[in-house]
Amino acid sequence: MNIKFGSDKKNYAKLLSPTRIIAISFIFVIVMGTLLLSLPIASKQGRVPLLNACFQATSATCVTGLSLYDVYSQFTVFGQVIYLVLIQIGGLGLATLATGFTLLLRRKIAFRNMMLVGESSGLEGFNMKLLMKIIFGYTFFTELVGAMFLSLRFVPLYGLKGLWSSVFVSVSAFCNAGFDILGFVPGNGSITPFYDDFLVCLTLDALVFFGGIGFVVIHDIYENKIKMRFRQKKFVKLDFHSRVCITFSLFFMIAGALCFFIFEYDNTLDGMSLPVKLNVSLFQSVNMRTAGFASIVCGEEAEITKLLSCFFMLIGGCPGSTAGGIKVTTIIVLVATVVSAFKGREDTVFMEHRIGQKEVYKAMSILAVAFVVIILDVAVIFEVDKSGSLIDVIFETVSAFGTVGVSSGVTANLRTFGKVVVIITMFIGRVGPASLGIALMSSKKRKEPILPEGKLIIG
Repeated sequence: MNIKFGSDKKNYAKLLSPTRIIAISFIFVIVMGTLLLSLPIASKQGRVPLLNACFQATSATCVTGLSLYDVYSQFTVFGQVIYLVLIQIGGLGLATLATGFTLLLRRKIAFRNMMLVGESSGLEGFNMKLLMKIIFGYTFFTELVGAMFLSLRFVPLYGLKGLWSSVFVSVSAFCNAGFDILGFVPGNGSITPFYDDFLVCLTLDALVFFGGIGFVVIHDIYENKIKMRFRQKKFVKLDFHSRVCITFSLFFMIAGALCFFIFEYDNTLDGMSLPVKLNVSLFQSVNMRTAGFASIVCGEEAEITKLLSCFFMLIGGCPGSTAGGIKVTTIIVLVATVVSAFKGREDTVFMEHRIGQKEVYKAMSILAVAFVVIILDVAVIFEVDKSGSLIDVIFETVSAFGTVGVSSGVTANLRTFGKVVVIITMFIGRVGPASLGIALMSSKKRKEPILPEGKLIIG
């Protein structure tokens, strides 16, 4: 029996589904980031232990923001650049970046690369060249404008250090990562020294929102609004997905700000003027869902605020974006399914549209996996690692799964086992429960047998 190893390798490569390749690419980037961040040249205070470097690299690549160190105090400019690269790769996806560079070099894109980008961005079946132009143009233009606005504040205060901080924070905000290099600014960390600075806070709000809305929505806006205006034609109505994403992203943003304002009025917001209270409430709402910047100390929040924050962190942003969480559309499908069931409908109906059974099953699967992962992680960290109170551990775990990155102080006290658990949680949260499940399952399609219907009494 002759075995052709070369042929086998090619066949094996063909068996790798796009979701598997995406998962593997994230692992590859994390490994490379771990090795680079563990180099002596990357650290100001001695070599970072390998596990800690892996934690930091995973958090950056998965655009989470949880950190064992203050990035500015611990890492050199070389280390900070590595962070920035990991954040940008994690935000856009390795497949998207690789395809973009392929186009830049004027080479043909393999069909497999098209599938990968479609899978990671949610834009299957679109014109690939146009897609890449929109993604890269939109990303870098938004990050540039954000850096320019931030530099209006940071450069006069901190000079060249402020310019570098503006670029870093802008990229981090658009990619919904939540990392900053403002450790040299006196205060309690993150954006807390600028809680009353409307220029800084509103700029970051905009960057986080535009990064978390999704490239699918941006493509739709470009095709049906911007292009039509240039051609002097009537605007075309945005598609159903875009309308849902925009409407409910704004809804959750306003609802989160209102909840924070009410429950923290006499707590973390105490002593602030009304405009500043509103600014902080909006900032916390926008960042609590996905980005991870904080303008107040999250550990000092009331328990009800932390609990509600867990709900918003679990939801996250929109599909095909730089944001994490189970996604806005997932929670909408779940709520619509419950409402439709109560109304006695056989199909899920929302905004005069019927939601496919496949989407309903996927939404249910994502929520189920999310709950299982979070419950297991909370149990392990709380009982084994013993790194904080129960509500703080839940808060931290949901933050890791939703790739949010806000911390109530648990991450800094994690032991070895707890760090490993959070690393795995951040990876699952970024790749996505559904995508990871598909990646782990067999790629071979099996013929489904005809089975008898099972009658169960529900409720």
